[in-house]
Amino acid sequence: MGTIFRVISVKEYDSTYLIGLQVETQVQECLSKLTAHLRTDNMHSIASELTLALKIQLSSIERTKDHHLLVAQSMNNRAALQFEKEDFPTAESSFQRALDTKLAIEGLDTNSHASLANAYNNLAMVQLKQGRFEEELANFERTLKIELSI
Repeated sequence: MGTIFRVISVKEYDSTYLIGLQVETQVQECLSKLTAHLRTDNMHSIASELTLALKIQLSSIERTKDHHLLVAQSMNNRAALQFEKEDFPTAESSFQRALDTKLAIEGLDTNSHASLANAYNNLAMVQLKQGRFEEELANFERTLKIELSI
């Protein structure tokens, strides 16, 4: 049996969403301690909470197509925070992990799924910021191809 969550907030950041979750089991106190432990001077508390949410999702929810999309979205949200902090190499790595997770989902139409277009677009944006124009252009073209097929 997995952990039960309640959505307590939803915030939109450009094309991504930050979803606040509240644990509905007796582990609330343990998770609060873990969240406090994950916080550092270099990491905003939201990034710590996203890291914790990602770890919880990876370990306690049944592995389904929707679950993998949820995990990929958490990775994407974390990458968006890294992008905002102008940590472009780390953001690119996180965006790539989110994309790889989405591509690994069995049964996901990789030619017309909107979340894939978003993932390729995010990679292109971080590559643009790093001056890697050929890679950026290839990912923008993938984005456009998917968006035109939707």
